[in-house]
Parts: sequence; C-alpha cells; structure tokens
Amino acid sequence: MNGKTLRPAIGEEILMPAGVSHSVKNVGKSRNRWLYGYKTRLE
Repeated sequence: MNGKTLRPAIGEEILMPAGVSHSVKNVGKSRNRWLYGYKTRLE
C-alpha cells in the first residue's frame, strides 16, 4: 500500500483509505478469502 508491503496475521483487518494505490496477493500455501467493505461519504 503506497509502496509498503503488509503481511497481516490471520483474521487481521487492514484499512485502505480511498485513493491509496494498493494490490493484494496470497503468498501462502492455504486458501484465502478477501472481504471488502465500503463506506459512503455522508454530506
């Protein structure tokens, strides 16, 4: 994320703010699942 590599523990959440460059990749041997959540801006 923004040039940094993050390796979260199992069950850990990561916040990726809007507009931040990011990608995700499974580097382990087990199956993974990505759960995405989005917030809308209240005006």
